[in-house]
Amino acid sequence: TKCCEEWHDRGEAVDPLILIKSRYSAFAYCLPEYIIATTQKKGPEWQSDTKAWEQELLEFSKTYGFVHDRRKLGAIIEECKYQNDNKATLLFKALMLNNKDNSGKIVELWEKSTVV
Repeated sequence: TKCCEEWHDRGEAVDPLILIKSRYSAFAYCLPEYIIATTQKKGPEWQSDTKAWEQELLEFSKTYGFVHDRRKLGAIIEECKYQNDNKATLLFKALMLNNKDNSGKIVELWEKSTVV
């Protein structure tokens, strides 16, 4: 957590690239409070029942592996376009392992997000 610890402790990130990477590591270290704190309240992912949402995030973190000794996992930024100093659109993929079936297969999730 050293590289993102500062952002996790603050509950925010100063840059869209740091935000994506720190959110990925928050899943890896089971820090749902950071995911919730860095989700836009007017966005489609926001859930008003934060207790239930926190449980969902913890379950997700347990279902997938985010760290592996021999495989490259993480959030990979494919594209970042700044609209202004406070807004950017990012295309990224998150690589993780599926822990449910013990297959060791990498799961690749793609997302396009607008970060404000």
